Amino acid sequence: MREYLAWLKAEAAAEATPPVNPPLSASLPLSVASPSPSSTSPPPQEGSLPAGHQGRAVQGGCAGLVVAVTGGASGIGRGIVLAAAARGCRVVCLDTRQSPLEGGVPAAEEHAAAGSGGEVLFVRGDVTERADVAGAVAMAVRRWGRLDVFINNAALDLTDPPHSLPQQLTSTTLEQWERVHRVNTLGYFLGAQVAVEQFLRQEPRAQTGLRGKLINITSQHGMVACPGNLAYGTSKAAAVYMTKQIAVDYAEQLIACNGVAPGKIVKEAARPVSQYSYDRTPCKRLGTPADVASAVCWLASDEAGSYQTGHNLMVDGGWMAF
Repeated sequence: MREYLAWLKAEAAAEATPPVNPPLSASLPLSVASPSPSSTSPPPQEGSLPAGHQGRAVQGGCAGLVVAVTGGASGIGRGIVLAAAARGCRVVCLDTRQSPLEGGVPAAEEHAAAGSGGEVLFVRGDVTERADVAGAVAMAVRRWGRLDVFINNAALDLTDPPHSLPQQLTSTTLEQWERVHRVNTLGYFLGAQVAVEQFLRQEPRAQTGLRGKLINITSQHGMVACPGNLAYGTSKAAAVYMTKQIAVDYAEQLIACNGVAPGKIVKEAARPVSQYSYDRTPCKRLGTPADVASAVCWLASDEAGSYQTGHNLMVDGGWMAF
């Protein structure tokens, strides 16, 4: 107690001592309150922080970036491929099939017909096979010299057509659980691992100071329950966690990792959607692959800079806001 009282007395004496320098407002008019250059320490040199981490505003979009997209033949992945290529990216589309599940022409053909710049290269492969993922990345590097952005998108949901299987805890078989997590969790792990290994082999880009960007397509159901769909919901929760872990582990190596979490997205115009989904979405419309693609392209772009990492960007029409 005596020591505590002595500390209080010393603190009171210190507060009673007038400051050596009076407040600026009492000693200088506002017009001259800023100290002269000779009286201040020199600003930190540009080289005192890693390139790309000086907080500079970065201009520019996606043009010229080399991008790889898994599951890029259909749905959200196809929307990302087309949006990135339309913005001038050189895109590798990795998928087990080239024709879209929802119908229509392959993304490479649609982009070529649009003549909007950029390039789309289809590579057939399975995201659960490391050699296939590594082959797609190697092809991008051989063709364009590096990999700037890798987008983990390929995913399996057994409650969707053509499967339409019940996926509550007691109705999910071990085979179904392993099948979903092999694509959605192992596939994201392998994609992230191969991409980061490539990023570490290449120099940072002058525009952002980053070696590369990893973007994981997660889901609102990575953060809240996915009713009747245990395997899918837990796989997306794993994707949300991986995004944060990778962002933390590789920030010092100048690699950014972010997620994009879609809400209710209409991938096929003919597919019925519940009235509840409309009523529950504040925007009073459901999303499209183009909505998700816009967010992905912004994160991939130079405008997103190098300080945006570890974030899970919601694209859900406000669903998760209440």
